[in-house]
Amino acid sequence: MTQKKELEKMEKEWKKMKRRWIALPILSSILLLITGTLLCIFPKEVASSLTIVIGIIVLLYGMEEIAYCLANWEDEELIGLELTTGLLSIFIGIVFLVKHDVTLAFLGFSLGFIALVLGCIKMNMMIRRIRYHRPWFITLIEALVQFVFAFLFIFQPMTGFTASAIAFGFYLIIFGFDMLLSTIYINELLS
Repeated sequence: MTQKKELEKMEKEWKKMKRRWIALPILSSILLLITGTLLCIFPKEVASSLTIVIGIIVLLYGMEEIAYCLANWEDEELIGLELTTGLLSIFIGIVFLVKHDVTLAFLGFSLGFIALVLGCIKMNMMIRRIRYHRPWFITLIEALVQFVFAFLFIFQPMTGFTASAIAFGFYLIIFGFDMLLSTIYINELLS
């Protein structure tokens, strides 16, 4: 009798654990699908929202720095640096919140420059035949894609953000479908 009750208890716990296990990946895949779809449909709005979020974070950081500065007014060595950092952060946060086009142009140029440098590094690796367990043509394709995005971001930042948001949206949609199908398949195996 006790062994039968233990088996029933274990079976109930297994079903409970299985329900918990399957709920999170399904919820995650649905969120990925929704986010990917929103990125593909509204890429410009996502870029604009990104500047607002960054602006709020930088503004709050600046306010925190000034509050820290006021709380530790006796420490003269830190006051200059903290006050300067706080005021500069508040200024940058306000610019991010008010001037979306300037902010996106600056972020786009910065991302384009970083992508250009990374593309040059990959091309250098390919030319010098430095491999990290991958064929050379994959490195070439990655470098060319980075060059395209780099020049797009440098010369047309909003177009670069739009193209990046759409590409990332498609990636999230594919990843969400993959996660959903894998979860369903694993659930079938466990049944």
